[in-house]
Amino acid sequence: QAIARGNRLYEGKEFGYILDYFGVLKKLGEAMDMFGSFEGEFDEEDVAHAVVDVLQELKALPQQHTDVWQVFHGVANKHDRQAMVEAVADADERERFYGRLRRFARTMQLAMSCAAFLEQTEAHKVRRYKEDLKYFVDLRVSIARQYGEKVDFGQYQERIQKLLDVHVKAGGVEVVVDPVSIFDKDAFQRELDGLESDRSKALTIANRVKAAIHEHMGEDPAFYQRFSDLLRKAIDEFWQQRLDDAAFLARVREIERSVRDRSGDDVPVSLEGRGVAKAFFGIVVQRVPVEATPDQMADLALKIEAAVESLRIVNWTESPDRQNQMRTAIEDALFAWSAELGGQIPFEVIDEVIESCLDVARIRLP
Repeated sequence: QAIARGNRLYEGKEFGYILDYFGVLKKLGEAMDMFGSFEGEFDEEDVAHAVVDVLQELKALPQQHTDVWQVFHGVANKHDRQAMVEAVADADERERFYGRLRRFARTMQLAMSCAAFLEQTEAHKVRRYKEDLKYFVDLRVSIARQYGEKVDFGQYQERIQKLLDVHVKAGGVEVVVDPVSIFDKDAFQRELDGLESDRSKALTIANRVKAAIHEHMGEDPAFYQRFSDLLRKAIDEFWQQRLDDAAFLARVREIERSVRDRSGDDVPVSLEGRGVAKAFFGIVVQRVPVEATPDQMADLALKIEAAVESLRIVNWTESPDRQNQMRTAIEDALFAWSAELGGQIPFEVIDEVIESCLDVARIRLP
């Protein structure tokens, strides 16, 4: 009964505890033999690891501790927080760190509740494990913040908090909330003010801008792709040491302002204040092979916007018929516009322009 109840399934639960105050588990072998005497009642493999001595589990702690440090084996100075953060610039490396830290933290929580472990383990080793756990958890926060991600420790967050409060007494675990968006100008600036170096600020801005571009790409593909390319170039030049920290910070700051304020694109005056038409303008400039001036391209973008608006109704994005009507209207606008200029747009290009414009309209004009 103890085994069955301790091992009952529950979301987020990996195992249960059985506290044996009287040595009953010493008789476990006899009980299993007796239970096994009922031929065909159970498969021995099913219960072979039904109970594991906690000290056996804790034998993995030294290796788990080493495994976490191994992620940063290439960092000469482990006290250099920025170097440690940059060592996991690759997303796969960050995931490796998070996974190993979760395992180490879980086993530490088990170890701190086991009197036998504390009695049998040298005090300086226990102290090192606890101090390193606090260091790793703080590092996790710095990493998540710089790379603009939220790390979900799930069930372990509360356990780590309690473990550090009780056994380390070095401050609690800082909960990593959703990263502040660059569009929240004041809050993002306050976060940057808390960072020490130009490099950490620049990398934080770069990763946060990258996230913003990814989130909003569908609203204006041409605009955001342009700044995505500029950002990628700046990051590459930085890692190739063609930009120093200060120059990199200045470059990404400029890109951040353009993305946040939706500025820095060269569009005709007729499109000022017409966000959707601007997005259509970017699409036609990129894809329509007819020779035309920027003002003529802007006129086409406005015609496409008018075609969509004339057919837009409530819940049009859920109406295939209405969307087909929009496709026809945009196609007519493209043919009429190209005929005026004496040009011709290939049918495959027309299809691409229509679908790209509708993709934008579904987001911007739902």
